[in-house]
Amino acid sequence: FLPGEYHKYNNNFGWVSYLDRNTPQAFSHFTHFISNGEHLVTDIQGVGDKYTDPQIHSRDSQGFGEGNYGHYGIEKFFSTHYCNSVCQYLGIHGKRINGMQETGIKVSKSIGCASVCSTHCPPDTHVRT
Repeated sequence: FLPGEYHKYNNNFGWVSYLDRNTPQAFSHFTHFISNGEHLVTDIQGVGDKYTDPQIHSRDSQGFGEGNYGHYGIEKFFSTHYCNSVCQYLGIHGKRINGMQETGIKVSKSIGCASVCSTHCPPDTHVRT
C-alpha cells in the first residue's frame, strides 16, 4: 500500500492523463532509449513518482503478458509523447531508436525511416501544427 493519492499517468495504448506530469512520460521514453529500442515501460500509475503495475512493450511482441502490444504499442506511446524538460535533462530529447526517430517536438508519423529521420525525411514531416 502506498499512502497518498493514486493516479494513472499513461496507459499501454498511448493515452496520457490530464495531469500530464513530466516524470512518468520521460520515464517511459527513457526505458525505450536505454533498452536500445527493444522495450518501453508504460501504463505508469502510482502515487507521485512511486509507480506500480507497469506494462512492458517489447519490439518483438514476446513476453510481458497480453498487454504487450509490441512495436505497435511503442508507436502508440510515441504518437502522443511530447518531449519535456525531464527528457531534455536526461539527454533523450528528440531521440528514438531502431529507425523511428523523434523530432524533438513531436514524434514523426513516418514509420520506417532510416536510422535518423531528421536526415532522411522532409523537414516539414516533423512540425507540430
